Amino acid sequence: MRKYFYCFLLLYTTLSFSQIGGGEVIYKISQSTNFTESLQKENRTSTHSLVTGLSEHLKDIELSLVFNTDNSTFYTLKEAPMTNSGNPSKMQEFAINIAHTGNYFRRAGESGVFYKPNSFFDSNITVHYQDFEWELKDDQKKIGNYICYKATSSRIVKNSKGNFTHAMVAWYCPDIAVGYGPSRYGGLSGLILEIDDGEMVYKAINIEFKKKMPIPELKNKKITLVSEEEYEQLLLKKIADFKKLMAN
Repeated sequence: MRKYFYCFLLLYTTLSFSQIGGGEVIYKISQSTNFTESLQKENRTSTHSLVTGLSEHLKDIELSLVFNTDNSTFYTLKEAPMTNSGNPSKMQEFAINIAHTGNYFRRAGESGVFYKPNSFFDSNITVHYQDFEWELKDDQKKIGNYICYKATSSRIVKNSKGNFTHAMVAWYCPDIAVGYGPSRYGGLSGLILEIDDGEMVYKAINIEFKKKMPIPELKNKKITLVSEEEYEQLLLKKIADFKKLMAN
């Protein structure tokens, strides 16, 4: 009986949400506790200063996810900290770059997320990320007025020191039946209101539903679409070229 009640509730919620049309979610961003602790273990004054300074400025940044029922999303910098003179400090610029590396889109009928990076490349490049495979848990908690359920996954981060696996924990809300989330995360049976990706934590602080929500589109009609693997190779080449340039 409980199963049928839940199915009815989910169907009713989905129908009700489809009548709303879309909305906007505002997220705050902070460093993951595990990531911060691993940096602090390096026991270097410069690292401690970096962690403290980054944490201080990240808390002033807000990020926006806008969506509609056409399965399209856009993720961008909502608000950034500024100095009294109107120009960000070096640490503020660093925090902004950490929080917002580019914009993310989803398209109707296509899996995964499309990413337009802010730097390194010609503005026409777009990366196609596939969604992660999530393991659904029975754990639940309330975020604001919404009951959220736990999902876990992992991602591999590659840098000059090697490959590292980061555990990820997401909290999604089936009552808001869209498969969106902050940054490149999504693919669950509900909106992701909180996620710890092993480096950063994104937490929803406000949701506003609207009957009509225009979604910003990719400005360039002619784009160079690359896979995640191709993008990583392009990044490595750009970094190598930059190091070579600096050495001359």
